[in-house]
Amino acid sequence: LGELVRHEGNGLVFDGSASALSASLMRLLDDPILSAAMASGARQTALKDFDPVIQAQRVERVYQRILAEQA
Repeated sequence: LGELVRHEGNGLVFDGSASALSASLMRLLDDPILSAAMASGARQTALKDFDPVIQAQRVERVYQRILAEQA
């Protein structure tokens, strides 16, 4: 999770308890500026890291590496 979510950048990281989830959600509701900034950060992360073309290129590199090791 740490490699995907940057605390307060594109999400909130919390300890997984119901009370921490509740506090995180309340924080977002109480701070629309933070909420908007994190939404923007999450969108940028999705565009950069999960673009289908980029994902296909990553998978292709893995296959190429495997094939090179078998040659």
